[in-house]
Amino acid sequence: GGMGYPVLGAEGDGYPLAKSVGHKVTDIHPAMMPLKTKELWGANCRADTIAKVEIRVDIKKYKKLHAKGDLIFTKNGIRGPVVLDFSREITPLLAKFDEVPILMSLTKGMNEEDIREHFKKLQKENPHISTLELVKTLLPESVSIELCKLANIKENNLTLKKLSGISRDKLIKLLVWTPLTINGHDGFKLAMITRGGVSLKEIDPNTMQSKKMKGLYFCGEVMNLDGPCGGYNLQWSFASGFLAGKLLI
Repeated sequence: GGMGYPVLGAEGDGYPLAKSVGHKVTDIHPAMMPLKTKELWGANCRADTIAKVEIRVDIKKYKKLHAKGDLIFTKNGIRGPVVLDFSREITPLLAKFDEVPILMSLTKGMNEEDIREHFKKLQKENPHISTLELVKTLLPESVSIELCKLANIKENNLTLKKLSGISRDKLIKLLVWTPLTINGHDGFKLAMITRGGVSLKEIDPNTMQSKKMKGLYFCGEVMNLDGPCGGYNLQWSFASGFLAGKLLI
């Protein structure tokens, strides 16, 4: 097996065994796990789940790395399906960098023009609607309050028109992409899967047998293959284990 959730007995013993007979083992990283953030304002938003969030890495070389799904804030970071999937991309980056900046689209992909038009429509219906009430039409109250704070809006009861142009523009930008900084995780202790493992090029996909040593078979997370949430990793372990065991007997 891999190295995730060691309390279940996994210690990664298969990696040195594979190396001892000449197999290449890629770098190993914990994956499918919560992430910690430098910013702590999310601790005030723990009661709410935000649906259909998109997360992207805010580093030029890695901007293509992204994931979508539901997100939950924690006392020291973020979790939820989108984070579990995205963590497999983040943990290798944290091994290179102390911190990884990310951007979150909390408003289901709305751009600045979409948000401005949405607010204009609501203001037309109710000219006295407060800034906080406007934001609450898009996000839970706890998150709305924190984003107003980040935009330096000290009086949430003010209408959008009474805000300074700087605060108004900053709020809208935050609603499009909310920045966070990932600065850690709990390691393999809470990792549901392992990213990395024995190179697939050295394993026969039809039998799971080693191409280096006859009679040696691999299955599950010891190999360099992992998937998203949804049972794919379990299915891979069961299927590869069944195939290897069937042919080994």
